[in-house]
Amino acid sequence: MKNVAVLGCSHSSWRTNDRVWPIQLAERYPNLNIMSFAQPGHGHYHMDLALKHLMYESDVKIDWTIVQFSGLHRIQMPVQCNVPDQDNLWEQRIPDDAGVVPNYKEYVCATARRHRVDSVGVDQVTDFGNLSANGVMGNEYARHHYIDGAFTEAQYFTRLFLKQIMDMSKYMPLSCFTVWDQGYPNVDNLGMKQTFKRYLEDLVSHGPNDTIHQYLDDTLHLTEEGNKLLVDKLVSLPLFNQHLC
Repeated sequence: MKNVAVLGCSHSSWRTNDRVWPIQLAERYPNLNIMSFAQPGHGHYHMDLALKHLMYESDVKIDWTIVQFSGLHRIQMPVQCNVPDQDNLWEQRIPDDAGVVPNYKEYVCATARRHRVDSVGVDQVTDFGNLSANGVMGNEYARHHYIDGAFTEAQYFTRLFLKQIMDMSKYMPLSCFTVWDQGYPNVDNLGMKQTFKRYLEDLVSHGPNDTIHQYLDDTLHLTEEGNKLLVDKLVSLPLFNQHLC
């Protein structure tokens, strides 16, 4: 079986939708072993960590890595947690009774805990050090203002990460695409040519019986039908099929 690693955020994670696109891909292609490192609320710092793990420390040979780009403002701040097993930092987190096909696995880094702040003011947030506006939930002031420079740092890291992925894809099986309009131009090397959101909007505008609500839920994540449409779109692309054969 070919091993396919998926890096992404909530748009690619089982915790957001139990029929998310990597699971549907595993169902459609039982010859693929889908290993998802996608995490809700996480950004390119976490993806970079997962990518380095797969390249330098994983015992599993990865035949293809797919990167789903996330928001450009996201940054994570580790907080104190139990000391993990240093030989097994990435833990499988899907329960056995979840009804997921056996060729799909999802992993979480035991050391990465994104700090989410719900009840403190902006003056208290600075005590935690660099924390992005995306990490401050429910605080409208913090969402739209710089906090200790982290906003700029996250944007800069995103810019570097996008360039890194495109450069690495020239000499290793690494593909990428953008689901959402995230404040930077569409970036992909699969041939999508536009973000998947724009693709959905175009589809809806040309289909009188379709509505965007078929494909997006109230949280603006893809529904089961939206995830299916994403898989249909991806597998229709020539480069995608090169890796599935």
